[in-house]
Amino acid sequence: MPVAGDGRFPDPPGNGTRGRAVVTPRSQECAHDVRAWAVRGLGACTPVCGPGGRCGRLIGTAPTGMIASRVCGSAESEEPRRASRAGGPAGRGGCAEEDGMPGVRSGHATTNDGVRLHYLEAGSGPDMLLVPGWSQTAAQWRHQIADFARTHHVIAVDHRGHGGSDRPDHGYRIARLATDIRELVGLLDLTEVVWVAHSMGCAVAWSYWDLFGGDRLARLVLFDEPAVLIRQPYWPDGLAERLGALYGLGQISDVVAGLRDPRSDAEALSADFLDAMWTPAAAEADRQWVLAQNLLLPREYAGRLLLDNVMQDWRDVLPRITVPTLVIGGNDSVIPSTAARSVASAIPGAALRILGERGSHFAFWENPDAFNREVRSFLDTPVDAGL
Repeated sequence: MPVAGDGRFPDPPGNGTRGRAVVTPRSQECAHDVRAWAVRGLGACTPVCGPGGRCGRLIGTAPTGMIASRVCGSAESEEPRRASRAGGPAGRGGCAEEDGMPGVRSGHATTNDGVRLHYLEAGSGPDMLLVPGWSQTAAQWRHQIADFARTHHVIAVDHRGHGGSDRPDHGYRIARLATDIRELVGLLDLTEVVWVAHSMGCAVAWSYWDLFGGDRLARLVLFDEPAVLIRQPYWPDGLAERLGALYGLGQISDVVAGLRDPRSDAEALSADFLDAMWTPAAAEADRQWVLAQNLLLPREYAGRLLLDNVMQDWRDVLPRITVPTLVIGGNDSVIPSTAARSVASAIPGAALRILGERGSHFAFWENPDAFNREVRSFLDTPVDAGL
């Protein structure tokens, strides 16, 4: 497994770098620590302290468009900012705009159990919330942030344990993540939210609807997640294929054990797991960068969350969704497109789009133009015009 500073982790193509230092979300030993180079693959680390004596590790430079947590301003004590709908991000302090991603800023909001959630924020206008999947991060939405911030106030969130958020030893279940989002939406005073979800982020959306209904939601975009992931032996022939139920109980047990057992090579398992989610055309640099983002979530916590996620069955929630919904699948995804068709058919009035070229599980990264075009077309369609 490559390690920090060995030169095998280039930035995502076209990102470039600048000499701006960033502080890791938690103070940590960073030599040969994958969490250290997930922001930038450099091995040089220097202890630094921010306002109020908060200490962290200074890690090289950050890829263009990527933010860890702020050193400038008073990031530790700053209240969650609200972007002005008329004039862009509001609130005191904060860092300068990111090179290559004008207007993108980093913020934190604290949940009712004391967990600081990290989010990226850009643009003004109607609220859009980008919710990543299992082990993914807000940073992976960079192509969508850059596009939709032209017309929307965009928030991309890191779930607890992920990206720049705190890593508590509790709460790695879908219902808690949905509650975290509910609290973030309230703290940032988001209204009429367009919720764009990838993979497990769809399950978080379904849990949100189950727990809180459509409060503050205007539209849903659901990308590449079956409503049920575990196939059952008593199902009639063909049902698992139609639903896109990928796993048997034994298979998922092996994966979870591999993630949680300290004697296993959880990083190699994670790499193999991710490799199946790309098309063959995906650049190695992209694969390695996304792997680094995934490994920011400690594998023990990843195992807990994966187990909770795959044991859910959201089929009873889908018919109760009443906001306009777009369901997206991909012809090249590890998730069969039948899953998207099944989800769309269960949600009243939902639109369905299946991406073709580079329509992988990471199509929003591999083919962002096509992904964004489908989302924007959906947003531009008046509700009363039908989908």
